[in-house]
Amino acid sequence: MTPYQLRRLQRDLDEFVGTLTSGMGRPERRDAMRQYVVGLLLNGERKNIAAMAARLVTKPGETEAMRQRLQQCVVVSPWSEEETFQRMP
Repeated sequence: MTPYQLRRLQRDLDEFVGTLTSGMGRPERRDAMRQYVVGLLLNGERKNIAAMAARLVTKPGETEAMRQRLQQCVVVSPWSEEETFQRMP
């Protein structure tokens, strides 16, 4: 891909994730869901939260905090499925 195509892809992804997360309330929840979606799209055979957390951080010491953030977002965070999915194109 060219640099232009990569920038366009990043812009499209940001717009999609923004639409997906707009009904999730707190910015921390929206950011965690954005990171989760990016984790799903990154290279790697394993798409569990621990493996994605390790790929999302820049320093190994940050992996556990990222894992907890993703876990909280996916399993515990209260967000309205109706509000989230009615905004999707």
